[in-house]
Amino acid sequence: MAPYVLNINENVVYIIYFLLTLITLFSASWSTNEVYDYDTGVANQTTGVLGDIAYLPCNTRPLNNNNSTIDAIVWFHSVRKSSKPICSYDNRNRTGEGRYWCDKEFSFRFNENEVFSVLTLKPVKLSHQGSYRCRVDFRSSPTRNYIVNLTVITPPRKLSIIDEKGIEIPNTLNNVIGPYNEGSTALISCVASEGSPPPKVTWWKENALLDDSSELLQNGMVKNVLKLEKLTRAHLNAVYTCQANNNNVSVPLSTTVTISMSLSPLWIKLQGTNKPMSAGRIYEISCQVYGANPSPVITWWKGNTKLKNYEKSDSNDGNSTISRLNFIPEYEDDGKLLICRADGPSPSSTLFQDWWKLNITYKPIATLELGKNLNASAIVEGIDVYFECKIKSNLPVHKITWKQDGRLLRSNQSLGLLITNQELVLQKVSRSQSGLYSCMASNLEGDGESNSTYLNIKFAPTCYHSAVEEYGVGRGENIRITCEMEANPAEDVKFVWRFGNMSENTDLFLKQVSNGTRSFAEFQPKSEYDYGILSCWARNSLGETKQPCSYKIFSAGKPDAVTNCVVTNKTFDSLRIKCDSGFDGGSRQRFTLEIRESETDILFKNVSQDIPEFYVTGLHAGLSYDIVLYSANSKGKSRTVEFSETLNELQNEIAQSYFTLDLPPLFILMMILVGVLILLACCLIVTFKSYSGKHSKKQVSYKSKESLEKNPDIIPNKDDVSCTLEVVNINDEKKPNLTKETDISLILQNSYGTDLNSDYTLHHEDCKKMYRKKTASLKRLNEIEITYAACDQPCPPFINQETPLLSNNFIPLMNEGQHSVQCCIHGLSRSTSISRF
Repeated sequence: MAPYVLNINENVVYIIYFLLTLITLFSASWSTNEVYDYDTGVANQTTGVLGDIAYLPCNTRPLNNNNSTIDAIVWFHSVRKSSKPICSYDNRNRTGEGRYWCDKEFSFRFNENEVFSVLTLKPVKLSHQGSYRCRVDFRSSPTRNYIVNLTVITPPRKLSIIDEKGIEIPNTLNNVIGPYNEGSTALISCVASEGSPPPKVTWWKENALLDDSSELLQNGMVKNVLKLEKLTRAHLNAVYTCQANNNNVSVPLSTTVTISMSLSPLWIKLQGTNKPMSAGRIYEISCQVYGANPSPVITWWKGNTKLKNYEKSDSNDGNSTISRLNFIPEYEDDGKLLICRADGPSPSSTLFQDWWKLNITYKPIATLELGKNLNASAIVEGIDVYFECKIKSNLPVHKITWKQDGRLLRSNQSLGLLITNQELVLQKVSRSQSGLYSCMASNLEGDGESNSTYLNIKFAPTCYHSAVEEYGVGRGENIRITCEMEANPAEDVKFVWRFGNMSENTDLFLKQVSNGTRSFAEFQPKSEYDYGILSCWARNSLGETKQPCSYKIFSAGKPDAVTNCVVTNKTFDSLRIKCDSGFDGGSRQRFTLEIRESETDILFKNVSQDIPEFYVTGLHAGLSYDIVLYSANSKGKSRTVEFSETLNELQNEIAQSYFTLDLPPLFILMMILVGVLILLACCLIVTFKSYSGKHSKKQVSYKSKESLEKNPDIIPNKDDVSCTLEVVNINDEKKPNLTKETDISLILQNSYGTDLNSDYTLHHEDCKKMYRKKTASLKRLNEIEITYAACDQPCPPFINQETPLLSNNFIPLMNEGQHSVQCCIHGLSRSTSISRF
């Protein structure tokens, strides 16, 4: 049984050995698409990819399957015996470790425990293709030769995407092809080149195979055409992959293509609601376009006018585009269409647009026109003129106003100025009504002013100065007289000068010059008969002067003396002198004042001026002065007016003399500081007392005339002599006279009709008596205020404790402002403050 068992074990070993050989063969040739086929004397086929790694197997087992030791292994790149080895293993020294040698393009390793040894080629080159022979020398077994044929595979190196027009798509990141319209068909060709053997070209979408029907072209290239029919929005940005491969080792060559679609917008919409807009204001209006590809061209239109000043932005997903317009409406835009328009992907595409009908509110547009039957260049004094204000407004007009030279006009029938709804009528116009006229209409948006129209009223010449002017001139003297006219038109004014009843060609006129509306005449009287009235006449296209300009020529002489000289406001050091001027002798005169001290006859002052009123200061109290007054013109001096005046003595007989204090500067400075401190202390005390006295401030009630008539007489208390302060408040601007016996304790009397320097007089009488009848012209009283303050001076006995008034004392109020009368009762100040308006 032992031999049988042994035979069985040998068969098992051979089977196992064969299986291990196959496994080793597969393991050693993982880079090929072929399985090594071992057959003695038969060449084995294997492949290698260009640029990759190739493994060539060699069976190192003896043919008789004994355990003979290997002495040498030699690789040749040819089956010929004369070929040079490319790799070798030498174990002939029997040391147990053989020596390896290989050319630089090859590597080789041998393992005694494996059936096959492997020759490695890295990287595989085209020159490596061919037959390889592996010779194995055994120590106790015949040499064995193993032949391997290596085929080098060249992968495809280029893939080209070509559209249906034969245009190659540039090789970019996305390789976008298109754009295609909806419903169209796309034919996309993928062409592989430089592959050996020819590769297989396939189309994929993600992991799904779409088309593997490649076609070998005559030039050795391989093409596969992907056909996409009835393209829709779903194909937008769809990515398709083309692969080419001719082996199972290298990664397939691939490229992608992205489909671009031309898509019309799904909808277009103006954002917000269509509301009324105010002309001149800025509005931002947005328009959204959805579903268009590529991003649409959005334009804005106002009617048929293309607008500018807008910007566009796209959403992140590219599905929406928004255009924003900065719109400033004008009043002419009312009723027009504001259109947002998105152009389709092709000229034949449907036009997408959305629009608003504009409702523009604006301030009125006013236009002023002269009456239709009037000729603006032929308007003369005395005719009726009317203007028409034409108004354009889409809001109700609530007011129309008229202006002349910027001044507001109001209807005045007595002046012939009539204003109707939209017309201005000027009856019997005069030259004063010439000027720029305009109208202004108002609505809720504001005021709209019209154009200005000049009303040019023409008239015949009239004298600019209607009064007779007087000129004094001596015999044989020349005088230049100016005649000035008002005339319209003024360009064609002609002047005529006449003396008395003479014609204009008298030899008394030395020279006559006219310039526009002025004429200058030089006149020379030669005898006493050459004095009289000189007349100036003028004429233009509308007629002649109705009344000439008259100039009285008289013989000039010295002026007359001043008269009615009065000295007023005389004090201890000043006085005021006022005189009436006499006849000036026919020429300009000046008035002179001379003051001399009576005792010394020394000239103190000499003053000349144009009016006979002099105010002299710096005089010495108690001295007597001689005063001389006269006037003078170009012909000489008038007679003098002389008188003397003695100034008042100083009150309290205080002697004055000029003296000098010789004090140290430090002492003077300390005295000034002490004075300032005392003044500050007094101010603080007065302020404190004034503040504490505010609680007892009296308010004066204003009573009308009617209320005074109804009130009974007020009888004051006999013990404290108290009165009630009542003020008559007259609001009537006509200033009527009051004649009423009433208990009026305060009357402000104004001499109505006099100049601004009229005086107010404050009266107070015994409160126990009935006040006598008063008649006064009163103005409105603006303010009477009673204040209290601490004081030291007692009041006179006629000051009432409740109503601080001065009795029959005169208070001049010469200018605007507040004036007060103040005194003390029981340590409290009574102050009446009167404001003049």
